[in-house]
Amino acid sequence: MLTQNPLFLPSAPAASEDGAVVMDARVAQAAQIIVRNIQSPPTVKALAAQLRLSPSRLQHLFKKEMGLGLIRFIRATRLARANAMLQDPTRRVKEVALAVGYPDLSKFSHDFKKHYGQPPSWMRKIPVTADFR
Repeated sequence: MLTQNPLFLPSAPAASEDGAVVMDARVAQAAQIIVRNIQSPPTVKALAAQLRLSPSRLQHLFKKEMGLGLIRFIRATRLARANAMLQDPTRRVKEVALAVGYPDLSKFSHDFKKHYGQPPSWMRKIPVTADFR
């Protein structure tokens, strides 16, 4: 099962008889593999092969269960991790970009601003108030 972080929960979870969230185990495993290897996640083809699915079937199941496609999930996961890392004032933006798999600082800044509405440097100027328990 996935972590309790709200970013990684499916958008429309199915519930079992006892009310627990049920997710296709292959999708959960795919998400865990991506999260663990976010700096250099496997390709869709490699991930599908590892899970013994066709790439198109994996993409279909993933979008159905998670509410977003694999590529968007990877980008959102990278940016969420980068956002958390940017809270540390000793870390440079370039260092954070590389740590989450963005070798191109300009692409990282563009994606970050598109996702959060502000550039990465802006994140250092606001206090952290989110509490994800």
